[in-house]
Amino acid sequence: MSEPAAEAAPAAPPPAGPRSWRRRRLRVFADTLRLLVRMGGAVLGVAVIALLVGLFLLAQGPLSLGFLSPWLNGAVERATGLRLEVADTVVAWSEQDRRIALRLIGAKVATPAGDLLASVPQMALRLAAGQLLRGRLEIEAIDLLAPTLHLRRQSDGKLALDLGGGMPAIGDLLGATEPAPVPLMQVRRVRAIGADLLLRDEASGRQLRLPQVNLTLLLHEAMPELLLDAALPLPTGPAGLELHARPLPGGQGAAVRGRFHDLNPAALARLLPFPELAPLAGADLPLTGALTLEATREGIGGLSLTLNGDGGRLALPSLWPEALLLDRLALRLESQGLAGGQPLRLEQATLRFANGFEVGLQGEVLPGAPIWDPAQLAASLQGRFSNFPAAEFHRYWPLGVGSNARAWFVENIQRGTVTAGEFSLKAKPGDLAGGPPPADLLQMRFAYQGLAGRFWKALPSLQDASGEVRVSADDATLLVAQGRIGEVRVSEGRVHVTGFNAGEQWADVDYKAEASARAAFELMDREPLGFARDLGIKPAEVAGRVAVAARFRLPLRNDIAVKDLDFAAAARLSGLALPAVAEGVPLQEGELLVHVRRDGAEAAGEARLAGVRSNLRWRRDFQGRGQDLSRFSLAASLEEADRLRLGLPGPPHLFGAVTLAVQGVERPGGQLVLNGSADLAAARLLVAELELEKPMGRPARLDFEAEIVPKTGSQLSFRLASDMLAANGSLRLAADAAVQAVNLAELRFAENALVLQATRQEPAGWQLRLGGSQLDLRRYLSGTGDGSGGDDGPPVQLEFALARVLLDDAVELQAVSGRGARRTGKWQELSATGLLNADAPVRLSYREDAQGGRLDAQADDAGRVARALDLTRSMVGGRLELTLAVPPAGPMAGRLRAENFRIARAPVLARILALGSFTGLRDVMAGDGIGFLFFDASFQLAAGKITLAEARGAGSALGLTLAGTVDRNRDLLDLTGTVVPAYTINSVLGNLPLVGEIFVGRKGEGVFAVSFAVNGPSERPEVSVNPLSALAPGFLRRIVEGLERLGPAAPDPGRPNLEQSGGR
Repeated sequence: MSEPAAEAAPAAPPPAGPRSWRRRRLRVFADTLRLLVRMGGAVLGVAVIALLVGLFLLAQGPLSLGFLSPWLNGAVERATGLRLEVADTVVAWSEQDRRIALRLIGAKVATPAGDLLASVPQMALRLAAGQLLRGRLEIEAIDLLAPTLHLRRQSDGKLALDLGGGMPAIGDLLGATEPAPVPLMQVRRVRAIGADLLLRDEASGRQLRLPQVNLTLLLHEAMPELLLDAALPLPTGPAGLELHARPLPGGQGAAVRGRFHDLNPAALARLLPFPELAPLAGADLPLTGALTLEATREGIGGLSLTLNGDGGRLALPSLWPEALLLDRLALRLESQGLAGGQPLRLEQATLRFANGFEVGLQGEVLPGAPIWDPAQLAASLQGRFSNFPAAEFHRYWPLGVGSNARAWFVENIQRGTVTAGEFSLKAKPGDLAGGPPPADLLQMRFAYQGLAGRFWKALPSLQDASGEVRVSADDATLLVAQGRIGEVRVSEGRVHVTGFNAGEQWADVDYKAEASARAAFELMDREPLGFARDLGIKPAEVAGRVAVAARFRLPLRNDIAVKDLDFAAAARLSGLALPAVAEGVPLQEGELLVHVRRDGAEAAGEARLAGVRSNLRWRRDFQGRGQDLSRFSLAASLEEADRLRLGLPGPPHLFGAVTLAVQGVERPGGQLVLNGSADLAAARLLVAELELEKPMGRPARLDFEAEIVPKTGSQLSFRLASDMLAANGSLRLAADAAVQAVNLAELRFAENALVLQATRQEPAGWQLRLGGSQLDLRRYLSGTGDGSGGDDGPPVQLEFALARVLLDDAVELQAVSGRGARRTGKWQELSATGLLNADAPVRLSYREDAQGGRLDAQADDAGRVARALDLTRSMVGGRLELTLAVPPAGPMAGRLRAENFRIARAPVLARILALGSFTGLRDVMAGDGIGFLFFDASFQLAAGKITLAEARGAGSALGLTLAGTVDRNRDLLDLTGTVVPAYTINSVLGNLPLVGEIFVGRKGEGVFAVSFAVNGPSERPEVSVNPLSALAPGFLRRIVEGLERLGPAAPDPGRPNLEQSGGR
């Protein structure tokens, strides 16, 4: 474009003023703009050409611009005071940014003193294209290629790059509200690619090298951002890490988000020994996750963390004493502001251990202020778990969480599996400060199976148990659905342990159990219980089954005594069998209900004792209060066979059933006190020796009391009451149960009222003392009296003193006393004195030798004795002697002699005298009586019949002979004899030699005598005399008596009857 040739001269300038000044300025601006446009077009044209040439050259490779190096060095030094040394400057095409980049080769940054701060093999500078068009060299991005960076962790925890004293720390840079001004440069991005990062910790002095780190700093106008992409060289293998950090508005801190994989926290803590990373030293497992947080000057604000891990170890000695082997970990938690007091929400936490144990957890944790101070920490967590090995409570139950509860479970739970469970932790500020935790701090419940645990060291452990456990910070409850203790099957069990936060823990144990009686008693006999031994039971000898419902309360310590226990149990024993509950008394088929408490035990039910079905009640005192240790009662119906087995009375004295009721008390030293009764109403009682019989159906009762002292002896008192027999007395027994003494204070039967004392004599035998108001011998004296003895028995020494002895219905002895001796089953000595029928003194003695016994009796008043014995009421006065021989067998033979007595008012003798025409004698006898100097009779006694072989008596007025029988059983007389009047004169001829017997006949007869016969009942017998015998001398009288015995001849009517007879 050509210039205009010539132009008219310009007009004169207008007057100076504001308006003209503005016009002039507009014209200058327009002219200048036209010039710039023309120059820009030219420059643009040149630039386009240059750009095309540059692009062509760059396509061939980097283009060296070494002439720019000194300019850059000077510009940096002038701007920062640092020295920049560059080996070369080249221009290259950046594939990443699709732009031209200026690269500095071999760049080093040093202090003015020459100290090296950074060494960068290559530095790429991205130039602002717009500024280039304006002719300005402006750097908008810097890429450090494979640099070596020095990152320092200062003592205050801030991070700083060693890029010069004027470079701010990264933390300050991220926290700035405005971009930091960099002279000469308006950098928007600083990036380190493939950097070799040297991390130095000023606190520990340790240094770490991280290779191939990609670090990007974005310097936006609003706020910077930092991006990190690194592979951490952990000992366990490289871990990928991506971080993005930006400052928070208002300079309150930084927001960080990141991702990582294969990050092993334990390896990281070893690699970076920062105190903040020390808690991670126990988490030895690779983790993958994402993190978002806000770090403020007050602390951590918002937080979100997701973790996932597979396989590894978790070792936190402050929580778990042993390392835990993990199979899988999943964690997700977040908070809206921890520093602001917002809780940390655990959205999900799942841990699965190598043994199959799995835990899931969720809830909230309020860190408190200062953060994570245990005194201010609060939490509300809930969780579930399954497949927990109960033997590893010590490994998995965290330390410090319910410490006492944990200690109890660790010590007492031995094995088993927790199939499923749940727990909750609710901690208020201060609950975790180390003091006693509140009861509701921890709540846990879980189901288990195959559990083995010990709840009291004195007892075997619970085995194969299944059920449920409930735990709090202060107590634990173990519910047992089923299990066993040894051979004892347990069900419906409950173990409640309390006082975890107290000085001593207590356990309340409730359970039901079933077992063999042997196993149950073995369990009861273990120390310190010893119940079986207290009961005198050997568990190995017990048979049967036991079902138990029991309750215990005991302190959980090792030195427990029975007095420390509070317990109660109810047991049902079925088919119980014991070899001996007393000496020789086995127990069988027992069906008992037993209650046991700390102070005692009691039982009730039925059992067979020595084969006898019995009702039993028993109570035992374990505390030893008072004198009574145990009490028992027994009721049974004993048949004859039962009593024989027990050694109790039976046939031939007791027949039929006896109902027995016994109560007993056991005292210290094994002493027993018994009292009871026997109902004999259904029994037949027979004492043949006393001719006593109580038929069945007649009431009778025996009451007794006994005191048994082991190794000493026993005392037994009894009372027998019936309408036929009454007895009241006592027995004393030796230690071997042998009877030592018998004391009958009362013995009444029939018309007997006796008192008896019997004492055993050493080396053998008895001392008897018999007394009482009356002894009735009537029915015994009416026996056969054949002199036969009984069975051999022990020797007996007898003393007796009786007020009255009945010998017959009309004969009795009074004030009887005497003594006797029995040996070899027979009475060999006996002596007695008494009053016959109250007024006739008599003396009796009896002795026995090899030939038999001999009875001697004397009386000073024969008449009274005769009347007392109902022999005759006609005898008056005189002296009587009786001798009776009692042979071992056969009839007894005796002799009776009476002297100096009178016969008066004797009806039978009077009739004899009247028939014999002895009228004078009859009249005398009707008055004062006929006197006799003697009467002597020999007789035999057998079967109640007295046989007189020869009896004679005589006085001055009359003589008498007698022979025949007296049948006392039938009350019949059959006697013959002779009456001799004027005996003294009539018998003179009998004393002459040779002719005496001719005139007299027999001894005791005279020259003149009358023969008589007495036959029939003793009250009114037939009496007859032979009148011819009165006229005939002795030898002729025997002829007449002989003819008389031949029988009377036929009467001759022509002759008168010379016989005089008297009938009734």
